[in-house]
Amino acid sequence: IGTTDPTSILELSQASGTTFKLTTAGNGNYVQGRRSGGTVESPTAITAANRNLLYMMGLGYGDTAFSTAGYITVQSAGAFSDTSAPGQIVFATTPTSAVLSSERMRIDSNGNVGIGTAAPGNKLEVIQNSNIDYLPSRVSSTSPNVLFKISDESNSTTYPLASSHLWLSAGASGAAHARIGVVRMGNDNGALVMGAGDGNGVAEAVRNVEGGNVGIGTTAPESSLHVTRNAASDIAVKIVNNNNNGRGLDVIAGNGGGANDQWIIRGLDGSTERFRFTSAGELGIGTTNPQDPLDIANNNTTQLRLTDASAADVDLHGIIQVYAAHDGGGITNYGSIYVRSTDVTDNTEDALMSFDTVDNGTEPAWNAAPLNIINGN
Repeated sequence: IGTTDPTSILELSQASGTTFKLTTAGNGNYVQGRRSGGTVESPTAITAANRNLLYMMGLGYGDTAFSTAGYITVQSAGAFSDTSAPGQIVFATTPTSAVLSSERMRIDSNGNVGIGTAAPGNKLEVIQNSNIDYLPSRVSSTSPNVLFKISDESNSTTYPLASSHLWLSAGASGAAHARIGVVRMGNDNGALVMGAGDGNGVAEAVRNVEGGNVGIGTTAPESSLHVTRNAASDIAVKIVNNNNNGRGLDVIAGNGGGANDQWIIRGLDGSTERFRFTSAGELGIGTTNPQDPLDIANNNTTQLRLTDASAADVDLHGIIQVYAAHDGGGITNYGSIYVRSTDVTDNTEDALMSFDTVDNGTEPAWNAAPLNIINGN
């Protein structure tokens, strides 16, 4: 129609554009592509996959001929019978500087959608084979609406995410992978879970439950951040700030400067307090009410121990010095307590403790100290 030299059974040709219309007031219009094995007169069943049943393509004219820009084809996905007709739809486009189309997306017979793969194993599977530093897909909106939703009715309450989840993979055949998903907790509350692993499986690593608590190594976080580790040689939490002016850890409780603004470290049982640092700058060890910059309380045992871990025959083992401001400004030493060892003839070490004070800005040598205690004398 419109041509005197048709190249197919039906060809429509028009100089200003060709329009093909189907109009009905009944049950709708249908375009069918039918294919069989055998012949038209004696058809036989289709016995294999990837047989084109309906093929629609778009072509554009180049310098001397038409070339395919892309196509959509409905194919068989396996052998046909009167009770089974598996099908798939393939979408293809032709890239720049090429004339051959490549498959871009496929909907298989199970309804799975594959982008970059001809064998999707999930409802949506995206594979990118080139090295890029961004995700191969993007979903965006300027309004606060749901853009992408994954839903599963399996009511899974455990990992590894039999419920709704995203599966992210990398490396050869996706051997390295991670999962992000939702599991169901009591009363239909959801928890966001994340895990990573290899071809041997994925283990849950992080869980964010209703209320905002985050658990690492635990499925039941009891605080805003709850970290659990069960390994003798591992560190449960490591905080590093490589900036010279940065801080490693701030712990603030209470109203930010009031009486309840304290840093408390407890023992393994979670209730026994080990030390407390108050908003007044007082450190208490063994006491919940420190009254001085360092307040140590202990019952019938050593309260403070200083150990020299250097070579055994070093004479000076410890110094306690007291500094304070002086009239001329600045800080100076006002007195010292020295602990030394003295050799005796039986090859043992005797302790010597010296007490001295500064006189007119000068501290005497330890052996000239006004008070020395040796062997209890």
